[in-house]
Amino acid sequence: MMGKSRFLTEIIAVVVVIALLIVAGFLFIKKNKTAASSWNLPGISQIGNVNTPSGLTGPENQAKAATLSPDKIIEWTNYYREQEKIAPLTKNDLLTTAANTKTNDMFQKQYFEHISPDGTTPAQLVLQTGYNYKATGENLALGDFTDEKDLVDAWMASPGHRANIMNPEYTEIGAATGLNDYEGRNTWLAVQEFGHQAPNCTKPNQTLSNSIDQEKTDYQKLADQMNTLSTDAQTLANQANEKTVEGNQIYASTHSKTKAQPYWDEGASLQTQSQQKMDQAKTIDLQLKTLYSQIDTNVKKFNIQVSSYNDCLKK
Repeated sequence: MMGKSRFLTEIIAVVVVIALLIVAGFLFIKKNKTAASSWNLPGISQIGNVNTPSGLTGPENQAKAATLSPDKIIEWTNYYREQEKIAPLTKNDLLTTAANTKTNDMFQKQYFEHISPDGTTPAQLVLQTGYNYKATGENLALGDFTDEKDLVDAWMASPGHRANIMNPEYTEIGAATGLNDYEGRNTWLAVQEFGHQAPNCTKPNQTLSNSIDQEKTDYQKLADQMNTLSTDAQTLANQANEKTVEGNQIYASTHSKTKAQPYWDEGASLQTQSQQKMDQAKTIDLQLKTLYSQIDTNVKKFNIQVSSYNDCLKK
């Protein structure tokens, strides 16, 4: 009887230890899953304002300019900026290319919108020329303007277009004009592309970002494995306890170790299996702690790069 009691006591002690280990394992998983889910990497995208007021529709007159010089449009634009003591805009070849592309595209596809029928936005158009902007804007005009001043005055009379012309953040400009058929009429289309080039800043390391994403995926897989092992260990421990109790009940009623021993043996086997599962869970627990520290270090390093990049862009 003393042997039976001692054996039961040992089994109960093992079960308690296993249960405590499982609880500790679950706590670690819960803590680390929360930490992992809080790693939201800041997005890197084209920054800055993109101002695109609705296109300006001008007069329909028989008398219209025979020519509208883009360079004179820029001169009148700078004239009005200088009246407000705003630095003049410098002509930029890439923005000029974008303005010409926009003008030709509107005539060819017969539309008068900032976004082309194929979905190209003014910002995308500017980027496609190789102009990496910090801020950009676009003015459009359609109508029978008598000269360059008449055209710029029409833009200046429109609050949204005037805001682009007078925006001190813009430092460069490209302009284009075209006289052609639009919806059955021979008329002018004019485009201004404004810009402020982004500084040459070192972007955050994309390889490091990709590595963090992979590490987070690996972490989650390991956490799931540990969760499964802990659950299996608990199930086996419960089964071991049930078999041991059943063997004890048989011994108590029959006083036969021979009849009780198979249940005790099965309980011991299940206990061993439970311990093996828990040992595997503990091994993964150590891996998780190491990986958690590695991810945390890399995220902090990446965030420093992002902060430095954003600070540079603000200059």
